[in-house]
Amino acid sequence: MQLSRRTLIKAALCSTLPVSLLSNISFASTPGTKRIVVIMLRGAMDGLHLLQPYGDKAFRKLRPKLALSSDHNDLVVLDDFYGLYSPPKARDLNSLWQAGELSFIQSVSTPYRDGRSHFDGQDILETGGRHTGELREGWLTRMIHAIPGASLIDMMTLSQGSMLLGHGNPSIPNWWPGSILDGSTISIAQLQDLYKNDSAFRKAAKDIGGYKNFGTERITDEKNISTILARTASTVLKNEASIAAFSIGGWDTHLNQIKSMYWPVKALGKALFELKSGLGKHWTDTAVICLTEFGRSVHENGVGGTDHGTGGLAILSGGAIAGQNVYGMWPGLEEGSLLNQRDLMPTEDIRAYIGLLFHQMMGADISTIENMVFPGLSIGLKDNLI
Repeated sequence: MQLSRRTLIKAALCSTLPVSLLSNISFASTPGTKRIVVIMLRGAMDGLHLLQPYGDKAFRKLRPKLALSSDHNDLVVLDDFYGLYSPPKARDLNSLWQAGELSFIQSVSTPYRDGRSHFDGQDILETGGRHTGELREGWLTRMIHAIPGASLIDMMTLSQGSMLLGHGNPSIPNWWPGSILDGSTISIAQLQDLYKNDSAFRKAAKDIGGYKNFGTERITDEKNISTILARTASTVLKNEASIAAFSIGGWDTHLNQIKSMYWPVKALGKALFELKSGLGKHWTDTAVICLTEFGRSVHENGVGGTDHGTGGLAILSGGAIAGQNVYGMWPGLEEGSLLNQRDLMPTEDIRAYIGLLFHQMMGADISTIENMVFPGLSIGLKDNLI
């Protein structure tokens, strides 16, 4: 009898857990070798600071202190229009760009407008709706219905509190490194004890030892949270899982943005490199998409920062993506091109790019994405993201 980790866990779930507990357990598996990581950049990342449009003449007028010149030590010129904010001690993103494993999606947003609330913006980003409170479950949970052959085995979110992105009925299991196992997670030790008298199942339990260190690394240093989450995600993804999600905070740069932006940019770069290192050979079949709730104002404020805006930036990384690209249409920064005379004008719905990535990576059905995952959305994009 040949048993896999998946067979073992499914058998354990079906034969040992009460219905009330089983209803709260949801993993997700997808066929094939492709993997997707979703990273939420919480706090509204300033895409104009990370990917600076130095070639737009209006940029320096709007940001006389924050705009970097093409010869600045913290800016790596990507082409004759864009430069990447990449301080000498935080050059991981630039290394990924040079390796052909980083791209950007410019001037995107959710349908959220004008409210400028992190809570509402993140609600819409994670539920995939058009309005706050319109949907109560996460779009990632609904995405499973669009992927051929997918089932609720082996999907995971990694968060101190469950991510709205994974809410549903049932919800995607959520894990925080170092936390005690809860009802949505099966302990290997429990499985081994349960099947100690069955040689076939006992062997299968031993074979899933790749999880022996999973989640045991407790977070004690706030600066290392993203690295630990990425390391845990890579462990999950190497053990048959196909989709993982976690968050990186620190992007709310109202004050002294030159200094405050450094740390989250460095954390993101380290997290992506941790994924690359941890996934090893699987990195070539992995796509990472980094999303933020909205962009920031095109004008710098009086205390060296930027305020909540609308149009923003999404980031793609991974060995599977088509690197060294900037997708999306640049709307310009002249006054007549701005949204409400203050924000970068969104030229595309970020949900369309999310749907396109899942379609191209995992064969997710476009019509199901448009009707069920993001109701009312029309994707209509022709970009080749992978």
